[in-house]
Amino acid sequence: MSNDDSSQDFLNEMFLTKNVKFQDNRLLLMGRPGILLNMGIFSSVAGLLLKYGKKKDLYDAGYSSVTPLVQAYKKIFNEDNKKTFDFLSNIILSSGFGKWNFIFEKDSVITSTPVSPFAESYLNTFGAAKEPVCFFLAGVLSSFFDNLFGKKHTTEEIYCKAAGSSECKFISKVTE
Repeated sequence: MSNDDSSQDFLNEMFLTKNVKFQDNRLLLMGRPGILLNMGIFSSVAGLLLKYGKKKDLYDAGYSSVTPLVQAYKKIFNEDNKKTFDFLSNIILSSGFGKWNFIFEKDSVITSTPVSPFAESYLNTFGAAKEPVCFFLAGVLSSFFDNLFGKKHTTEEIYCKAAGSSECKFISKVTE
């Protein structure tokens, strides 16, 4: 994962190379439609889904939202996992999701971040959660590792800022 300065440079480069631009009344991020979204909107929707027991739906939404991106960037980088990982890590940090730390073990990856816009926004909107709430991000991480490494992963959030922890921490385990 890149450091904070290189992510700022990365974002500036994205603007300079016109990979982030406003064209035809829409925001394009790497040529794909995007939006600037306050996390309060997203956490409100997610919080209501959680209220109705839709954890798996949030997980699946995170998974399916990232799959085409990881696959597309893997092709761009000629299936080079390191280049793809580094590039997507820069996108995560420069997009405002905070610095994510990854610890790779034999059949698992531990991911943590002391800054979680989703968990912090959830906390501000709904108050303290009784359990981790970042199911969408868990799905994102599963898709990220599945598509990057070609092995099926299941991801669980084990610590969450919205539930009083100092960071959000996930463990992604190989399931096949």
